[in-house]
Amino acid sequence: GPTFVFFIGLEGSGHHLINALMKRSPSQKSLGMRSCAGFKGLHEDILGSMVRPRHKPEHADPSAVFVNATNKLRHIRDTFSKHKDDPNEQLFISINCNGCHKAGLLSYPDFLRPQRELQYVNLHSFYRMCQEAEVNCRHAFIYRDPLQIVRSTTMKRHFNPNKLEAVRLYTLMYQVIHSQLVMFRQYNLGCFGFVDPVGAQKDEDRRRFASLFGWDLSNFTSLINEKVITPSFLTHEQIEELESGKLYEHMKTFKDIHKQVVDYCYETLDAL
Repeated sequence: GPTFVFFIGLEGSGHHLINALMKRSPSQKSLGMRSCAGFKGLHEDILGSMVRPRHKPEHADPSAVFVNATNKLRHIRDTFSKHKDDPNEQLFISINCNGCHKAGLLSYPDFLRPQRELQYVNLHSFYRMCQEAEVNCRHAFIYRDPLQIVRSTTMKRHFNPNKLEAVRLYTLMYQVIHSQLVMFRQYNLGCFGFVDPVGAQKDEDRRRFASLFGWDLSNFTSLINEKVITPSFLTHEQIEELESGKLYEHMKTFKDIHKQVVDYCYETLDAL
């Protein structure tokens, strides 16, 4: 049956790219368009129970939201079983970044909302939902050069008031992500840096992603080359702008924990 996959990553790490890829994923398409309605409802419950408990009145009761999300996981699994010739076929289905319109991406943090430092998914609750629903669930980590994240989210799109606040927020988010990766290391499905200058060159990651979500490597390579320009390294001037003055120590910490998280993800994957 299907294995539900949650993509973990800082905002600016490539969620929109993954979402665009999933619109063309053979695995995602095999569920049929009927799945998008279910995923949107599931996303709203995950959002309510894990990120914003008081976002809507119907999300005031976390227990009720947990039950709703669990039932939706079962429903998507059962829908798959009814419409597949082989209900035991292994299929990986993205929960966030799944190509469904307005289904949400659930990055860390989750877009522009109050108390942004609290807007991230409780992965422990997610895996409890999966266990309760008796469905298979995994996660994958997506990443990007930390300086380029700040340029993208703060200097271009103005998600944060300034670079210093961005760096401190993202350092905190990486500490959360590292803790989650350690706690649930046995469920690591992959590490993907398709918008990272180094990660984009990892052929093994492309092969893994293509295999998981139903492409042959040639078709997937053509698709990703169509969707994204090959990431380039920042210039000396761009780096200086992000590391000078009072930013230096904070950025050094951010870069260090980024490397630790990326290295841990690959080490865990190798061990599995």
